[in-house]
Amino acid sequence: MIKIVTDSLCDLPDELLAQHEIVMVPVYVIFSDGALRDRLDITNAELHERLDPEDLPTTSQPSVADFQRVYQRILEDDPKATILSIHIGVSFSGTLESAKAAAASLPEADIHLFDTRSLTLGQGLLVLKAAEMAKKGASLEAILKTLEDMRDNSSFLFAAETLIYLQAGGRIGRVARFLGTLLDMKPIIGLKDGAFEPIDRQRSFARAIRAIEEKTLAALEDRQGIELGVVHANNPVVAQQLADRLKSDLNPDRMIVFDVCPALVINAGPGTIGVIWYAPPLEKAKTPAEDKEKSVST
Repeated sequence: MIKIVTDSLCDLPDELLAQHEIVMVPVYVIFSDGALRDRLDITNAELHERLDPEDLPTTSQPSVADFQRVYQRILEDDPKATILSIHIGVSFSGTLESAKAAAASLPEADIHLFDTRSLTLGQGLLVLKAAEMAKKGASLEAILKTLEDMRDNSSFLFAAETLIYLQAGGRIGRVARFLGTLLDMKPIIGLKDGAFEPIDRQRSFARAIRAIEEKTLAALEDRQGIELGVVHANNPVVAQQLADRLKSDLNPDRMIVFDVCPALVINAGPGTIGVIWYAPPLEKAKTPAEDKEKSVST
């Protein structure tokens, strides 16, 4: 039996985690008066009440011991279990490194790690697919192959209402120089090779959201098997309106709308809106010679 483990940054709703028996290891939100487990000890509503741009909390990955306890609990229930631990990209968090150290401390266990090179539902869609496949009895090799395909054919675009949180978090890398030229512009930021990169800039947040929508529609034109996620940081009305329009235009196989976890709100800031999608690549158009060869062979 393959058991799926992930972290709280996957942004999958609790009901989906429970339905597919996905084990979630929380990261930590650290205030001056102590550390809280993301999504367990602190909710989004509680975070927004306490959030102060002048005195931001920090975040920390789960400890090695946290992962050891989770892995050991799974193995106590099923000593023959294969564990597939799927996590936020290593460029964003040390979570995968903690999981790796925990796995190394349990050499007799069959534990496999997967770097999504993404975060929020860019990670969550892969976790959910793995859990669905595992429940249907797919092999580990088949699941990993599917995850690699999804990782290579996914996209994530987001816009923040304010840049204070992104800059304070220090995770914007190659975007930093770009942000310094923006003045009052609103950037659209994407992911490439597991790192943030600037995509576009707009004169207002509303225009940035519209541009994300247009880019998503253009990228997914004529695509089938689409899986979509719309994430937001305490901005449910705008997120749902965007999701409804995308769903109407694209008819995706899956659509998830979710308020990102407290740990991600700290780094992105209230109001942030993002769109994540996966779609299998379009089949390469066959040349007349290829069509002729196929007809002869059959």
